[in-house]
Amino acid sequence: MLNDALQDSAMEKHFNSWGWPMYVWPLEFNYKKGLFYACILLLPLILSQAMPGPVFAVGNIHFGSVEIHPFFSVREGYSSNVSLDRRGEEVSSGYRVFTPGIRCDWKKTQYNFKLSYLYDIRNYDKEDIQDRNFYRLDTEYDFMFGKSGYDFDLDGKYTYRRTTEPATAEEESENRKEGNLNLGFKLNVRDRLGFGIYPKLANYRYDDFDLAQQRDRDVKGISAKASIKPFTRTGILFEYGYAKSEYINKQRAENDDSRAHSLLTGLEWDATAKLEGAVKAGYQWKEYIGKDQGTGSPETWKVAIDLTHRFTDFTSFRLDLERSISDSTYKTSDGQEARYYYSNGIQFGLNHSLTYKVSTSLKIKYDYSDYTNVPRNDQIWQFDLGLGYKFLDWISAQVSYQNLTRECSVEDSDAYDYKSYQFNLGLNLVF
Repeated sequence: MLNDALQDSAMEKHFNSWGWPMYVWPLEFNYKKGLFYACILLLPLILSQAMPGPVFAVGNIHFGSVEIHPFFSVREGYSSNVSLDRRGEEVSSGYRVFTPGIRCDWKKTQYNFKLSYLYDIRNYDKEDIQDRNFYRLDTEYDFMFGKSGYDFDLDGKYTYRRTTEPATAEEESENRKEGNLNLGFKLNVRDRLGFGIYPKLANYRYDDFDLAQQRDRDVKGISAKASIKPFTRTGILFEYGYAKSEYINKQRAENDDSRAHSLLTGLEWDATAKLEGAVKAGYQWKEYIGKDQGTGSPETWKVAIDLTHRFTDFTSFRLDLERSISDSTYKTSDGQEARYYYSNGIQFGLNHSLTYKVSTSLKIKYDYSDYTNVPRNDQIWQFDLGLGYKFLDWISAQVSYQNLTRECSVEDSDAYDYKSYQFNLGLNLVF
């Protein structure tokens, strides 16, 4: 919000000896806009004191047994590199985001159903940056049956959204529409044996015509899981995964249609009231089924770690680690194609509640992408820091900072390197 209150919204950017960004703001201040945003920030405090709690308590809106939760959020932010463009081509701007939405919950003894929809309206200060509107529709259901120690669970989730694809190993962030349908059929026998089958359908469609020719695709997959619990809190996992990618563009399909397989085993546990998670390791391979087999079929080891530990009622941390194979559209200067790369990612998250009303969060993410058949590898660092304050159960505010950097080993690395940092100040209303 501050940058909109400044007549010149551009900030002078400086970096200290550690590479951390420092900011020098112009001295002239637009007091009318500053007063307007100050009123927005004071609004939650005024409402929390003026309105009795039960009137606006979360979950007060019902239609029969269906709970209805309208919500609205507004964010003011600044980005140093709006589209994550390569070095020397960055475009910075302030922006604001308005997000109205609604969530419906229908809960019964043997089934649950959830539906949510939100619409993201993003406006930028600079006229040469196109405003962006995103949306997201989520539906979830869960049916539970069983008796005498035999439990059957049928669940599913469908998501359709228009979003921005992160600029990770590919060259830029791009807008796309995607739909994901995930189903689950699970059987639990006396909490000792578990079996599950999980079909999946997905499609990805890009707004940019050139990218649509390269990346529009459909994905069909299925995975099967079995678990044995020799101990009360520890289980042994066996998992097989299969996915088939089919590109819409005929030329791309001839080259890069593929089938991917993975075979994993590992452990899952809720060892104590504070520690839970899963560790899986195994093998994955991918076979290209188009006419042009090109560089052959990649194969490698695979590992997935998901751990959560709650130190206290106020502090918890999460660790995620995964290695996978991803498709690529990268070409070297002499025309050599890198059809895939190995992605090795690790993420660390820490959440801490200073009080009932004040919470903090920290996330550090690192990804190393290795293009084995061309001379290139990328390192991507992401750092997120957040501070939240809950005025009431239905009013909260957040301040966040994100730093995102990619370093590429290609000789002309400025063509692929990027750096971006963002600030956000937001207000949420949930009923």
